[in-house]
Parts: sequence; structure tokens; C-alpha cells
Amino acid sequence: MDILIILALLIIVLVYTLYRLWPNEIAESIKGIVFEDVREDVLMNFLEASRIKKLKIERIDLRWGGWQHSVLEDVMNILSGYGDAFRYALAMRKFYFRELLMKIGSVKVVRAWLYNAIRFGLIDITYDSHGILCYKVSREGLEQIRDYILSAMEDLL
Repeated sequence: MDILIILALLIIVLVYTLYRLWPNEIAESIKGIVFEDVREDVLMNFLEASRIKKLKIERIDLRWGGWQHSVLEDVMNILSGYGDAFRYALAMRKFYFRELLMKIGSVKVVRAWLYNAIRFGLIDITYDSHGILCYKVSREGLEQIRDYILSAMEDLL
């Protein structure tokens, strides 16, 4: 009787192992058929496109250099455009991408605003205690933007 139980358990383990390995072989054969005639460089391009890349964002120096070299339009767009993203970010002070997305409702708008706000030093990239990327409104960036706008207004007067 013990031999029958051991034999039954052995058969169950063998069938389970075959069951787990067989779909992998089918998937490998399907992958071989699908990608058989695709060049290696095309496959590498698709792999490269799917990887997350860290953007190197160059900071814009906010010193008033006169109206010919003015970025005042961009500064005002960051402060008042993009679906009031600045207002929501200022209210939250420290926020995650999804929090701002819930307020604005468009991924493209949030990405564009964050990119531009980081370029002008308005937003700093930080990490929370769990290592998750979050954003913080920069006091120094706010002061730079304020000084830039005041310099432009003084130039008008």
C-alpha cells in the first residue's frame, strides 16, 4: 500500500513538472516562429525603446539679461499654464507624480510641466523614505523666479 502512495505521488510530481515545462517549450517555439525573419538590430531597437531612461535636464539660468534674451513667456507659462499645475503643486508642496496627475488629469501635461519646472529650478526631485521618486517645490527656485519677474518689471519702468 505504501508503494502505491509513493508511486502515485511520483506520478503526480512528474505530471506537474511536465505541465510546468511544456508551456515554456511552446512559448519558445512561438517566439522562434514570430521573430525568425526579424533582424537583430531591429529587435535591439525595440528592447532599447522599452527601457526607462533617465533624462538629463539642463537648468536654465534665470538672470535678467534684457528683453532680447527673455524667457519670461516660459516662466509665466509654468506659473499659470498647464492646467494650473503650479497651483496644485504649491498647495501640496511635496507630491508624487500620480497625485498631480489626479488633479490635472493628463499624463502629457504633467510630464511637460514637471520637465519645464525642473529646468527653471521650481521643482526639486527627491525620494521618500521608501526610495520612491517624489517632487518638492523649491523655495530657492520660487525666489529666483520672483527676482526674475521683478527685474523684468523694473526694466519696463
